[in-house]
Amino acid sequence: MVEDRLDAQIRAAMTELANLDADIAALNSRRQIAAVRLEAFQEAARLRPYHVDVEQSPAPSGVVSRGTPRKSGRQVGAISTTWKRTLVDWDDADLIGDGLGYADIHAIATKNGVETTLSSVRDRVRRYCEDLQYVERAAGDKFRVNPDVANRFRAALGMGTKSSLPESKVDMGEENPQPVTQEDGDVAGMAS
Repeated sequence: MVEDRLDAQIRAAMTELANLDADIAALNSRRQIAAVRLEAFQEAARLRPYHVDVEQSPAPSGVVSRGTPRKSGRQVGAISTTWKRTLVDWDDADLIGDGLGYADIHAIATKNGVETTLSSVRDRVRRYCEDLQYVERAAGDKFRVNPDVANRFRAALGMGTKSSLPESKVDMGEENPQPVTQEDGDVAGMAS
């Protein structure tokens, strides 16, 4: 039998189809392997000790989890009296309003009796900024206390509000700083 041009095209189309079928089989095999790997990774992620799937398991007691109701423990945003005092002192120390850095905040916290490390202060400041909005990012790695929060904590500590305090400057160089009046530069409460 003589093969003409049409028979050659039929044979070429059959060869191309066979090659495509082989490619599809290879891709299906690769897809199955990828699917098995994905399932293995997902199972490994599910078994991580720190993974909490909000839909499947409730948050452990005392852990804040958005999406599940809290059953016990502290109220979201509740902080200790020493940290309230630290936030108020932080607000007082930020005279210009351009914020304080982590080291300054750590020094204020330590002065108030908080036993903490600089990295713990960083974590707490980030949480106060991102989750609770107690503080705001000023510039770079500087933060300032939200004025409403500072006044709320002043009131809770029996200190009044910042707006009710007399306008004064504080000499930060002394161990026990004394307010200096703006009028004459005398130390408040002391006559010259």
